[in-house]
Amino acid sequence: MGMKFRRKLQGVSKYSRYVSIPVYWLYANELKTGDELEIELKGNGTLVIRPVGKEPVNVYQAGGQP
Repeated sequence: MGMKFRRKLQGVSKYSRYVSIPVYWLYANELKTGDELEIELKGNGTLVIRPVGKEPVNVYQAGGQP
């Protein structure tokens, strides 16, 4: 099983919310502000987030935290 995190849902407007992503995941996947992420809603209610146009990196093999 992977790592688990707790994040608070933040409000942007009446119709938008956001949640922060662990920074070491961003570093491991070489992502920066403005890069696109694909968000897949699974039938069981979970979300899967992947970088667009890049092969996802196994953060355990990438050394975890920067």
